[in-house]
Amino acid sequence: MTLTFLLSSIKRHLRLVILVALLGLGAGIALPFVRGSVYTAEASVLLAPPGTSTGFQDADKFIAAQLNLLSSTALLEKVAAKFPGETPRTLRQAVTVALEPPSAVTISAISVDASQAAELANTYALSYLDDQRERLTGSLDADIAVINDQIASLDEQTNEITSQLVLRPTDAALITQLNSIEDRRSRLLERQNDLQAQVDEGISSELTAPAEVPEKKTGLTPLQWALLGLFAGTFAGVGLAAARAAMSGMLLDAQQLEELLGSPVAARIPVVSELAGGPEAGLEILPVKVAARLDRLCVRAEGVGPADGRQLRVAVVGTAAECGVTTLSLMLGARMAQSRMTVGLVDADGLSPWISRRLSRSGGNGSGEAAGWSGTTGPGASRGARGRGRAAGTEVATVTQPGRELHPTAVPTAHERLVVIGEGTRAEQLFQEAGLDDVLDALGRTDVDIVVFDGGSLIDAALAVRLAQQVDVVVLVVPLARQPIDQIRVVRRLFEGRDVEVLPVVTDVVPRRRLD
Repeated sequence: MTLTFLLSSIKRHLRLVILVALLGLGAGIALPFVRGSVYTAEASVLLAPPGTSTGFQDADKFIAAQLNLLSSTALLEKVAAKFPGETPRTLRQAVTVALEPPSAVTISAISVDASQAAELANTYALSYLDDQRERLTGSLDADIAVINDQIASLDEQTNEITSQLVLRPTDAALITQLNSIEDRRSRLLERQNDLQAQVDEGISSELTAPAEVPEKKTGLTPLQWALLGLFAGTFAGVGLAAARAAMSGMLLDAQQLEELLGSPVAARIPVVSELAGGPEAGLEILPVKVAARLDRLCVRAEGVGPADGRQLRVAVVGTAAECGVTTLSLMLGARMAQSRMTVGLVDADGLSPWISRRLSRSGGNGSGEAAGWSGTTGPGASRGARGRGRAAGTEVATVTQPGRELHPTAVPTAHERLVVIGEGTRAEQLFQEAGLDDVLDALGRTDVDIVVFDGGSLIDAALAVRLAQQVDVVVLVVPLARQPIDQIRVVRRLFEGRDVEVLPVVTDVVPRRRLD
């Protein structure tokens, strides 16, 4: 997943990202009111390895072992037993242990009660030290217990001899026996001191900073919670947008379209209010936002025209029905006619022949006889575009005869040098009966400089596919709002190996869903 894909996903599903971000912001604002603030108390313990006599040589291993003990369930159970209502599970959530290199440990305890937070941290630290003492002195307890028993026995003997000396103070045997007992007792005390020294040497860790009762509550401020919620919501929204874009199989942006087609986008036609009245608005007015983009498209289209001066043929087709193909055909023809070239509009949209039904009329206003194609021969049968005003609608053949030469007739429009060459009622009827090659041949005999075909949907009509493969320039209208990627791959394969210039045009029109 690339950065470009993420940005395109965000742009396509911006509403989803904003919605999830706002939900995160709302949760961040509400959380401080639901979750109360707490007090945090900290106690510091210095972890020092015992002396060499106890067998601990590696300080790092010792500290690692003590950290495990500090997080052990056994220690949690011991501490929980001292606090009614607490369990090892709740203590694990309330107490955290953090190592501060090289050998200091901070024990942090949280609670809604300040005194309990300090007591919990100190108890946890002292319980650990007691547990460490028990572990390190366990091997010496037996020796110390034996010595204590022997000292107690000698004390009893000393008391007995002392009571006899009261009666016989000069008895030399009693005095010698008493001295022997005291000597043995002295040696036992020395041994006891030695063992106790080993114990003291083994217990090197200490509580260096007991926890104090905190005065202020800890935690994020309401503003910080809100910012955190907004950040988390935005992150989640971006993730959902990327997942939805990856699973939808729909086109994201113009850059992805260029990568799939292998051709740069020639223009982007936005949705403007001036064109909301229908396709005829493309002839009546050219919006300012569209004019400059349409000029660049005309330059691109005219720049690939035949070098020998032959007629330039441009097919305007779309990847979906009702995505603005007819409107763009009309605007493109009107704009090309302004360059002092004669332009003929031909309706080749078999699914929605709007031009044939609405503009193939005298004057281009929907009244009078329909313009068409004549299969007759003789005077006046081959009137071209330059005779459009005189012979419009005089030679109409609803059914063409095989083997008879076609002669197109035309009607003018409101734009000078722009004429409409239509079949009248059904656009596909002529192409089906006469054949595409005969129609193109007949158009080549006219004196129009440029022929612009309204081809309709390239995906839905086989006629549009054949037409697009036999013209000089294909203006491919692609609606980004609802365009499957698979259709773009199909369109690319249609033009592979063909000497056709494909000019992709992106529109912001949302195609209507067609009912099967």
